[in-house]
Amino acid sequence: MKKASLKLLINLGLTETEARVYLAGITLGPATVSSIAQKANVKRTTVYPAIRTLKKKGLMSVDIHGMKKSM
Repeated sequence: MKKASLKLLINLGLTETEARVYLAGITLGPATVSSIAQKANVKRTTVYPAIRTLKKKGLMSVDIHGMKKSM
């Protein structure tokens, strides 16, 4: 991930984890939590609270397709 983008998002009020998850999400498009975690280089279990916070801030959404959720 580009350090400048990460730093900008942190300066705008996101935590480093939230910024990493957000950047992974916009890079991947609709994706599973596992793929976002891999791209963001954070643990999968850490992605869930970050997504909840990003959803509250209106920066990420969750779609359910069958039995899977796409972020």
